[in-house]
Amino acid sequence: MAVDVTALEASQDQLQRTLARLEWALDQVARMQQAFEQLQHIQEAIDQLAQQQALQTQAMKYILQGRWDAPRNGSESAESVVVALDPSLQGKVRALRFDPACLENPNRL
Repeated sequence: MAVDVTALEASQDQLQRTLARLEWALDQVARMQQAFEQLQHIQEAIDQLAQQQALQTQAMKYILQGRWDAPRNGSESAESVVVALDPSLQGKVRALRFDPACLENPNRL
């Protein structure tokens, strides 16, 4: 039985090229997975910023409505939203009640 050495060498070369392409493809998949994970982290950061922006907008709304202090307005106060944005401020923030008379007589402050 004669062995065709040329055919065996050609098959081996083809196998090596196929393995090289597979290694390249696996490398590309790994890079894509890393990029996808980075995009997930970016999306999480964007979601967090959107939530913070919504809270800041809510706080401004409460300020414009004169809802400053939590004891009077509860969770619908600028004070409670500020604490929600930064929980380390719990117990450190105390909004003063708004007194419209202060607008008329600024020296009352």
